[in-house]
Amino acid sequence: MVAAPAAAGTLTVSSKADSGPGTVRQAIADAMPTDLIKVPKGNYRLSSGALVIDKELVIRGASARKTKIIGDGASRVFEIDPGLSGVTLSKLLVRGGFDPNEGAGINADSPLTLSKVAVVDNEAPASGFGNGGGVTASAGATVDRSLIADNTAYNEGGMDVGGLLTLTNSTVANNVAGNPDFNGDTGAFDAGSAVIVDSTIVGNSCFNGLGCGAGISGFSAYSLSGTIIAGNIAYESNGESAGSPGNPGVGDNCSGSETSLGNNLSDRSGCFTTPLPNDRSVGNPKLGPLTDNGGPTDTIAPKKKSAAVNGGAKTCTSKDQRGVKRPQGKRCDIGAVERKVRKKRKKGK
Repeated sequence: MVAAPAAAGTLTVSSKADSGPGTVRQAIADAMPTDLIKVPKGNYRLSSGALVIDKELVIRGASARKTKIIGDGASRVFEIDPGLSGVTLSKLLVRGGFDPNEGAGINADSPLTLSKVAVVDNEAPASGFGNGGGVTASAGATVDRSLIADNTAYNEGGMDVGGLLTLTNSTVANNVAGNPDFNGDTGAFDAGSAVIVDSTIVGNSCFNGLGCGAGISGFSAYSLSGTIIAGNIAYESNGESAGSPGNPGVGDNCSGSETSLGNNLSDRSGCFTTPLPNDRSVGNPKLGPLTDNGGPTDTIAPKKKSAAVNGGAKTCTSKDQRGVKRPQGKRCDIGAVERKVRKKRKKGK
């Protein structure tokens, strides 16, 4: 008689220390495959290297604004071993990771799922020719309702994904590949293939001139729907500061020709092999800054008169990055944020 597999257990972290009883590190060591590790709100600062995950786990925080896993600027934050069926990180922030080669925030050699996660301010330095400042995921990644922002690398400032990337209701913003002294390609992310739905890819940059893919690099293996891709800038690696008279930059949302599945918004044409009639290219998409617009992570919201508002399909994903119901109007808003519509009060009430 074959014994039934044991039910997944739950471990709850009780210490914010780097190591020892009750810590995140100890919980990972003690957990059995498929266990859930709950990490309460707090700042969890690492001082003895990356958190190494060697089994299938789910690690869940209280929210990305409350549970913060913070690197020491000398090592990665998470390192996921190969040969696993998958690891899920949810409701937490990953910040302060550093690696000279790749995957400064998260380096995953098994399938990775990020849900309601913020990966920000991690560095695989351009001077060391590092890739994937925020995330390197060699076996594919699923990113849902998450933020990848302000990460830096030589190539792939935000994410470097091998295999399939599925990006839904997420924001990839202000990631940088290269710097004025080191050329670099692909500001936001690169992947073997990608399905991008109802997301926002804005303000990323690279330093290898026009065509370096400040936004995304992927050719026809990428498909996009309901997505904003705008304000991504290519600079030169000529020693001059980005945005200076000697290095003003040029718009460079895509490197290659991706496949449109409709209802995308850009500030310039050129991303898609065959743009569809419901794709829109406008000079100014009228977007706000990356900030706290409510929800578990920072987002970039469309302004009231943005072409993104009611500019999408009649049906889309049921909730935006913040958890707001879609659509609020007759059509969905394009991008990761659905602008809330206040109902008019009836007279006399």
